[in-house]
Formats: sequence, structure tokens, C-alpha cells
Amino acid sequence: MSFQVTDSGTVVVLTGEGGVDLVLDRIEHLCVGMYGIDVDRILDRIVVTDDIAPMSSGHFAADLTGAIGQHNPKLVQLDPAYVYIGEDREAGNVFSVGPALLGLRQIVGRRALQLAHHFTKAAADRLTLASLTQAGMREAVDHWLLIAVKDHDLDAQRFVLDMERGARRGLAWSRTAEVVLGPFDLDKLRHCGRPTFAWTKTTAIDDTANLEKFKRKVSRFVEANPGCTQNHLCAGIKGTAVDIRGARDALDASGHIRVEDGPNRSKVHYPIRRYLSEQTP
Repeated sequence: MSFQVTDSGTVVVLTGEGGVDLVLDRIEHLCVGMYGIDVDRILDRIVVTDDIAPMSSGHFAADLTGAIGQHNPKLVQLDPAYVYIGEDREAGNVFSVGPALLGLRQIVGRRALQLAHHFTKAAADRLTLASLTQAGMREAVDHWLLIAVKDHDLDAQRFVLDMERGARRGLAWSRTAEVVLGPFDLDKLRHCGRPTFAWTKTTAIDDTANLEKFKRKVSRFVEANPGCTQNHLCAGIKGTAVDIRGARDALDASGHIRVEDGPNRSKVHYPIRRYLSEQTP
């Protein structure tokens, strides 16, 4: 996996799990094993600290402000965010962490800010911010990448991940990623060898049987909830948004439901019989 970097710069990393050495080990493993990049050249641009303080505290603000002033980074990373939120706040509730996030945003200014956050909300069966948070986390971020472990083999250090990227301005996609970190040296407690990474685009519907299953789900839901929006569909039906949209589009194309433009660029859905009856003078 490679990226085109048009404007390189320094990165400040605040790591709350594992410490500085673990972050540096991971960077070296990726540089040497996957990309063949000079580690020293990369580490010249990465500043890592494992000092921990609540992000709403004066100590945190002073330290981060000092680091930004000294290194002038283009990117600031917090990983994981919950370590810095503080015991007095609910990590999954934007109304609780919002003031701290706002203060962090003000410290960072116009630089890029990236937060890694762990969600463990019960019954979160879909990779959406709405199903993972208690309230409105989508309103606190511009872009998000949600990751869940689909399969793993610890002996082989192989992990299959479901990934959903979203943004308030669009740019969403779904991927399945297979990550192999390489052999793990139990004496040195470090990965060795060559890591690999591969991903595939998640198709709207995996197979015909799956499509028919979701078509039945969507059809029943629309019949019971005429005028429902896309958000209502995704909230009321268990499954990925990609599968639900694929089934919805198939039903619309075959004339089983009617999809129309709704308020605020949303879509509203009607059973075809109800739609026709409502449109008849």
C-alpha cells in the first residue's frame, strides 16, 4: 500500500499505549520490511511522546503547545484518544468529550489532527458512527475510518479487517483488508520478516442469495414504514449500509418500491402500491 505525499512534514505522535519504543519498533518494521525506506530519514520527521494528561488540563495544553511550537508539525496524532480524555468524561458521548475535543482542535490550529479511538458499545453490529457512539460523534469529526476485526490467526500474525471510511462531505468506501505482520520473535518480543498488506473493495452484494435476503428485509421494512429515509432503513435493518443500499436499488429498479428525493438530499422510500395509490387523484 502506497500513498503520494505532495507536501511532507513533521508528525507529532502522542501514544498512550505501549510507550515510545513500541511505536518506533513498528515504524522500523514497516520501513524495512514493507517499503524499503531508510528508517533514520523517516524518524527525523516523527516526534513521539508517551506523556499522558487529560486533554482538557492545563498540563496537556502547555506540553502540546510547546511541542507544536518547537517542531511545527503538519500532523498531530493521539493514539488512543480515550487515554487523554480523562476519567470525568464519557468517551463515547460527544456532549461529554466535545469541549475537550474543541480545546484540542484550537491548540492544533489548522494542522491535520488524527485521533485513534476504541469503541466497545454493546450491540454495535455495524461499522457506523451512529451504532458505535452514544451521541453525535459524527458532528465532531470531518473524516473517519472505522475498523473491526473480522478474522485473526495469532500464530501466523494474520488479521482480516472490515473497514469503512466516511466523511461529512462524502468520499465513503468499504474495504476488507488482510494484514500479515510477519513472524514474531519471542526472544526479542518484536516482529521480524516482511509484513504484507492487501485489500479488496467490498461489493454491494456478495452473492445472489445475500441479495435476495436483503431485498426481503428492505421490502418488509418499507412496507411497514412508508416514507422512511435511508437512515431509517440502516437503523432498522441489521446489515451493512452497502448491502442495504444494494438491495434498495435492486428493488427500485424492479419496480417493487419507489425511491424519491427527500429533504436535505435524503431519499424516501414507498411501497409501490402505496405510492401509486397516493399519487392517484
